[in-house]
Amino acid sequence: MTVPHGPRDVDGLAHGRARAGTSSADAPDSRGRHAVVVLVALVGVAAVGVVAAAIDGDGPRSDWLRLLDGLLNSAALWVSCAFLVGGLARSRYLGALLGVTAETVLVVGYYWYGLAFGDRRSLGLGAIWPTISFWLLLGVVAGASAGVGGSLVRTRLRTLALLALAGVWIGLACIVALGMLPYLGNDLVQIWGLGVHLLTGGLIAVWALWRRRRPVSRDAASGLVPRGSESEGTAAPSGESSTYGPRRP
Repeated sequence: MTVPHGPRDVDGLAHGRARAGTSSADAPDSRGRHAVVVLVALVGVAAVGVVAAAIDGDGPRSDWLRLLDGLLNSAALWVSCAFLVGGLARSRYLGALLGVTAETVLVVGYYWYGLAFGDRRSLGLGAIWPTISFWLLLGVVAGASAGVGGSLVRTRLRTLALLALAGVWIGLACIVALGMLPYLGNDLVQIWGLGVHLLTGGLIAVWALWRRRRPVSRDAASGLVPRGSESEGTAAPSGESSTYGPRRP
């Protein structure tokens, strides 16, 4: 129990209690807004899957449409979707759950469009269910990992999480490049695709290193906050109270 030692302490305690009451009253509204943001993000992820299925195909297409098709069907982009949705979570467990949900929504949106309007309409769900199950299983593994990584953006491990995401983009570009080096010069679209992957991964890495967390002071790391700083923003005069505890005689 905090014992007030003067008028300033009494005002600080009253202000703190008033703020606590306001915070508890605003908590349901905050949770509601957060749920809406998560829902909108998942709808956007589903739209990515639908658009990817809409432009997917083997027919004659322009080079730019082929490039967009490759990017929307890129594993790096799908992992990034789970990473971004997981970044909305307030814990690692919830981040993993949101990441898996994002990957599931992507797969469902992609194959729903294909079965309803695309070239898979004549096949039926039973014919492609093994393929859907395979991608759903991969989505659980990749989505959970990426979702946890996204949730770490709010912690001290932010730089590591962002560098891991950058590694996904750069690593995928390297894997594809190793398999297509003999005919790289014959397909400009593939070169552009590799360039976009490398550029995206490089930008994420640069941003992660530039936004590194500054060293936290010992007081901030231990969770100690000067009394009265929340209410007035100034330290109490010497002689009234000590910084982190009762006034010494």
